[in-house]
Amino acid sequence: NMQYNQESEIRNLNPLHPLIDRNISTLHEQKFTSQFSGKKFYLSDHVLSGKKTLPGVAYIEMAYAAGHLAGIKSISGIKNIVWAQAVVIEDQVQNVEIILYPNENKIEYEVSIAGEEGRRLICSQGKLLIDESVNGAISKHAGMNNIRPQIDIGVIKNRCKNKRYKKELYTFFEKAGFEYGLGFQVIEELFYGDSEALSLITLPSHLKDGFDNFTLHPSLMDGALQTSIWLTQNNENKGQFLPFSLGSMDIIRPLYKECYVYVKALKNRSIKTFDIQLFDTSGNVLIQMSDFTVRDTAGAEASSKATIDFEKEYHENIIEKEATDEAIDEQNLLFEVRKKIIKQVSEILKDDEEEIDLNSDVS
Repeated sequence: NMQYNQESEIRNLNPLHPLIDRNISTLHEQKFTSQFSGKKFYLSDHVLSGKKTLPGVAYIEMAYAAGHLAGIKSISGIKNIVWAQAVVIEDQVQNVEIILYPNENKIEYEVSIAGEEGRRLICSQGKLLIDESVNGAISKHAGMNNIRPQIDIGVIKNRCKNKRYKKELYTFFEKAGFEYGLGFQVIEELFYGDSEALSLITLPSHLKDGFDNFTLHPSLMDGALQTSIWLTQNNENKGQFLPFSLGSMDIIRPLYKECYVYVKALKNRSIKTFDIQLFDTSGNVLIQMSDFTVRDTAGAEASSKATIDFEKEYHENIIEKEATDEAIDEQNLLFEVRKKIIKQVSEILKDDEEEIDLNSDVS
């Protein structure tokens, strides 16, 4: 029985990390692999539209862990994260690879699965930022000395007059197609206004023993994204919004088992964009995320239009924010993103890839 043999192999492995099984690097590339059967909490408790789906935040933790396993001294952050395709576990074990590409003070990464005819399908990519000022082994405390202002929790609560508790939040999510099991029901309470939200998130008790095996624990990190997605879903009351891209993540301090999340929607953006902060109960910032975008996957036209709008805005932000050398680097990433978008749109619209013009309105 093929599936039995695959699952037996998984059980016999001594994984390097909860999300990474083996180091299969060669002299030519740094590569790691994992086999997912869907039994771990980060898949069994993360079901979208009836399918076990690897959380977007899990790719980030995989990249961070791969960098650690590759001997990178200190990772201060991650940027230019794009989620192109979900890893979905159905009847068979899914093999996932992550490859690292060194590039000066950045490490580019790609997370992929096997596609047709032996080709790799890129699921997510981004860049690990190396803090060269930190010596010694990589640490969860990278960036600990960065001075950041404290968040005044009381002031935010006073602005966010509306309140929701766990039960009604996850009933709402379930109706929208997000079937979160106990491992991902982390929001205890949520305060919100028109364009901002504050949530208290706690790690479920049955996962506390394994907390230190992660740096960016999937349950807590997903709780941060859930807060922003809830703000979107609540305002829209239709569709299903999923992570699409993240401009940057600054890793300042290690996470705690209980944190607050503050989400602010950014105005005048062509697609829904948020800044997110995770901080401890005293208001000290732990993780800071900028330019997190979501897209509506409910309709083909909406999804296609969202990817095209994102591509245009991404291009504009590069020109505006980056120096010349960095812009060239970003254009290379943009070129790859464009190719993936064209492929996705061609599949949705049943057109040849040569016929797709990203500058046109597909709606």
